[in-house]
Amino acid sequence: MEKQGSEVFTYEVFVKFQQQVMAAIDNCCVQGMTQGEGLKIVTVRGASGKVREVRYDMTTMIANCSCKLFESIGIPCRHIIQVLRTENHAELPDYYIMKRWQKRCKRESVYDEKGNLLEDKPTDSSDAATRKKISTIRNKIEDLIQKSKHSDEGMNFLSSSVLNIEAPLDQIVPAATKHTRQEECEAFIGCNIPTEVHIHPPTDVRTVGRCKRIKRGKETKKEKEVKEKVPRLCKTCKKLEFHDTRNCPSKKGQGK
Repeated sequence: MEKQGSEVFTYEVFVKFQQQVMAAIDNCCVQGMTQGEGLKIVTVRGASGKVREVRYDMTTMIANCSCKLFESIGIPCRHIIQVLRTENHAELPDYYIMKRWQKRCKRESVYDEKGNLLEDKPTDSSDAATRKKISTIRNKIEDLIQKSKHSDEGMNFLSSSVLNIEAPLDQIVPAATKHTRQEECEAFIGCNIPTEVHIHPPTDVRTVGRCKRIKRGKETKKEKEVKEKVPRLCKTCKKLEFHDTRNCPSKKGQGK
């Protein structure tokens, strides 16, 4: 189940699903089980001591839990996973893999009853049919890739088959109808890409900078004390003392 989730779910959803798988292995245990006609009622106890009731339908292989985690966020809870493990399910049933949490969800297009894309309705019906064919081809190729990606022989066969299509396609499609990558981008965005781009450099603005921090009275007092304690060379007595020529003791003795 964990491997299947890593291949199907997006990264953020898989992390949450993985947490539920680990919690089912480490913290959940089946306490009781009652069986009726095509229905099993399993009581599962978690690490917090709460007991949840899981109703497992043996015909559809779908389980519903009283915690309602799957109904609220669309991820199967640890209690359902534990019951599926006891029923020897190697993978999650398709019922628990919601389309909006799949990696390839955005690759598929949704059409209305007239064959138009819901997010971008074309005005021409032929354009809608072409877009629908393009979407079908893309989805089919993606399905083939997912089917053969675990087999080297399958990937080699798919690669050679796709490469062999190009030569017959060149004979069917004339060279005049081929479009470059830039032309396809311009048709997609609806405007031409300019060949020259003139960008003006930004005007230079001289910043003022950060002002100096105003020192507190204690800081200035400490600085004065440090300066006073540094010994100086007195020019009168020629010694390193904590005085200078103005208040030298030998100078006072000479004055007397």
